[in-house]
Amino acid sequence: MALGNDRVQKNPLESQYEVFNWLRFPLMVLVVFVHVNAPGIMSNSNLAGIGLYDMLRRAISLTLAQTAVPMFFFISGYLFFNRLHDWNWSVYLGKLRKRCKTLLVPFVLWNTIAIVALFLAFVRHAGFHEATGLIFNNDFWSLYWCSHKWPGPPSWFGVPSLMTGPCLQPLWFLRDLMVVMVLSPLLWCLFRYLRVWGLLILLFCYVSAVPIGSSLSTTSLFFFGAGAYMNMNQVNLPQLAWRYRYLVWTVAIVLWIVTVMAVGYDAYGNPKFSLISPFFVLAGIMAMMALAAVAVKKGHRIPALLSNSTFFIFVAHALLLEVSYNIFKSLLGNGSVLMLILRYFLAAILPVVICVLLYWLLRKFTPRLCGILTGQR
Repeated sequence: MALGNDRVQKNPLESQYEVFNWLRFPLMVLVVFVHVNAPGIMSNSNLAGIGLYDMLRRAISLTLAQTAVPMFFFISGYLFFNRLHDWNWSVYLGKLRKRCKTLLVPFVLWNTIAIVALFLAFVRHAGFHEATGLIFNNDFWSLYWCSHKWPGPPSWFGVPSLMTGPCLQPLWFLRDLMVVMVLSPLLWCLFRYLRVWGLLILLFCYVSAVPIGSSLSTTSLFFFGAGAYMNMNQVNLPQLAWRYRYLVWTVAIVLWIVTVMAVGYDAYGNPKFSLISPFFVLAGIMAMMALAAVAVKKGHRIPALLSNSTFFIFVAHALLLEVSYNIFKSLLGNGSVLMLILRYFLAAILPVVICVLLYWLLRKFTPRLCGILTGQR
């Protein structure tokens, strides 16, 4: 399927991988916007001009940006199941060995960096002995797995859900990704014997927010599984999204508006999601794939430096966000709606710029260290 005025003609499989690659940097910027609103960094209480400002950050951070992590899970599932249409244990174990280098090593390394930073912060405020007691206690190893806890999305059945993350909170994505990769033989069996019904079971668990444990989210299980299912059945989702792009965009825009009106924050600044949110995420992913497919078909490119720096941005941005927010809070204050909006965008953009610059410097002058920090990417 091709547009009549395409500048570049590509085969469907090549275009699909280019769509995935094209999306990496924009999706990572959205991930940063999700974390700008983390509790303790930004609160919506007693701020001037809260109506317009809060509507804007709900539209971006609580709605549009919520599509980013699920799409990364989908892409990861699709790529992991290359050469696994028919199950092969040697291929599977080879993939796990490779992920030890690309996922496990950076996961441990960056969590260690975060733990050291946390320890130094405690030393500064409470003293060395108090900091040692707070950090190196019986729950020390939870810092690498589930030291952060926050409420998950609402369940259809009234069962509360709980999300957890390691010391460097955004790395819950890597933790869940490693878990579902280990469980991928079960996913293969699910799709091999139940076919589309297996995918629908996972879809129901996702949209209904059925709790399945504190170390594995329904988001990771469904979207990684959906990517695996598409690969096993040779479904080109970007091409499908492009084929029905006008319908997909219309549905996504309508659901975006409805979801923005339904989500919000509680009195403490914590996100409150709506039961409609998962449906927007599904439509939003399709809409962004369609947009990226159009860009690829027209020959547009994301600069290689930006695309290649996405993993470094992911693992490093959380260490910079609070500093960035405090800088712009001091410079811009809370005086007007314009200042609040500028602060919101600049607090997210500055860490991205710094991370891209650091990645460029590391790759240019210390490529070996850059490889270790980014899992040899």
